[in-house]
Amino acid sequence: MAQSSAGEQVQEEFGISFLLPAAVVSYTYDGDGRRVKKSSGKLYWYGLGGEVLTETDLSGNNPTEFVFFGGKRTARRDPTGTVYYYNSDHLGSSRIITDPAGAIKRGMEFQPFGFGGWRSR
Repeated sequence: MAQSSAGEQVQEEFGISFLLPAAVVSYTYDGDGRRVKKSSGKLYWYGLGGEVLTETDLSGNNPTEFVFFGGKRTARRDPTGTVYYYNSDHLGSSRIITDPAGAIKRGMEFQPFGFGGWRSR
């Protein structure tokens, strides 16, 4: 294992260098295979349809609530009460997150072979 000039851990295998993550996160799953807890201190609460309706801290405080319509996530309300809307593309993937005024807050960009990432605005 090596270290980059920025002090990051780098592992080299077969002549290819991989930047290792700074922190490792683990998850706990229930008997149905649903994620119910994140090691960094988040609980996931599910609805009857199997979708995550709420995320909280370990004490059940600071909820982030999700709204689903027709099986698709359509909105999120943060612990501060701020609401964001999820806008999907023709395949049903969330592509843009907007605020109540319609201003784009985040967008998802997809690349070949399923790679993609969120970009903030």
